[in-house]
Amino acid sequence: MKNDLSPVQQQAATPILRILTNQEPKTHQCALAGYAGSGKTFLAGFIAQALLDADYSILAITHAHKALSVITSNLPQGVETATVF
Repeated sequence: MKNDLSPVQQQAATPILRILTNQEPKTHQCALAGYAGSGKTFLAGFIAQALLDADYSILAITHAHKALSVITSNLPQGVETATVF
């Protein structure tokens, strides 16, 4: 997998992947937050691809259909998506 992450994105991706793959067993949740244009959607796609490469199943959930359309365009093939509403 090609890593086109900025240093800040890599700094966020590393602990998120450790949490999601249970390498940090005392941590059960994580959040990805940032200002508009900070690369959250790109980073989510990178994380999803890393998890798919490690044979994880992924369900991406957003709060609204518009947000779903934005993130879906940046997720790799094989990621299931839904909204909470």
